[in-house]
Amino acid sequence: GILYVKPGQITEQEILGNEQGSPAFEKFITLLGKKIALKGFTGHRGNLDTTGDSNGTHSIYTNWKDHSVMFHVSTYLPYSPADDHLGRKKFIGNDIATIVFLDGEKATFIPPTISGDFLHIFAVVRPCKQSGKNAYELGVAARNGVRPFGPLLPSPPIFQKTEYFKDFLLTKLLNGHRAALEAPYIANKVRRTRRAHLESIVKQFCEV
Repeated sequence: GILYVKPGQITEQEILGNEQGSPAFEKFITLLGKKIALKGFTGHRGNLDTTGDSNGTHSIYTNWKDHSVMFHVSTYLPYSPADDHLGRKKFIGNDIATIVFLDGEKATFIPPTISGDFLHIFAVVRPCKQSGKNAYELGVAARNGVRPFGPLLPSPPIFQKTEYFKDFLLTKLLNGHRAALEAPYIANKVRRTRRAHLESIVKQFCEV
């Protein structure tokens, strides 16, 4: 998932209610991947609708180190204030890892502002300057029960706008995703799901 946060926004409704991101946000997400039209897309779709545009018309996608990644971008998902943006929350609230883009020095985010039983990893990114060049400051938070995961953040945790930052961030998120699968809530849910599947197979093929 990718969330866009403006200064002064502190609630889930405010953050999910952003109709569009800033130019700085668009530059950041296109560093992560390519903006693609969903209709007719034949790659990994991340459960997004690729036939009728019911989940928006575009998204951000990358094929990174043999991993196909389709991002759920909050501002690209349909804007629906009448139902408190449940469509956006359905996707991002069920992602295990989410990137939070803070647009400006005064923008803040305190996990887990976006509620969801599956959300366990938050990577918070803020544009900044380093030696007069555009850069990004990165912070990472995890829920209790998630074991430590690498790579370790440098000190200070500031990165130039390069492919190295993309590689570092996606590696951190992928490792966090794997670590979160061992966290109590998700691990128990996975075990229950596997047990239900096995019982279904036994019932289907072993009865006489």
